[in-house]
Amino acid sequence: MKSQYFVIKNLNGEKRFVKVDEELTVEEFMAYFSLYVKEAYPITEDEYKKCTGDK
Repeated sequence: MKSQYFVIKNLNGEKRFVKVDEELTVEEFMAYFSLYVKEAYPITEDEYKKCTGDK
């Protein structure tokens, strides 16, 4: 599944919600950000907005 929105766990174990410019698979996302991210899960735009309060 490709997505612009992800839930990530950074190297400190903190959960974050991120939006990227282009749609990526989890594998592509991890290839780009593996130095900063321990885990990543794709989410929908609606889930991102609910979790971040972004409109």
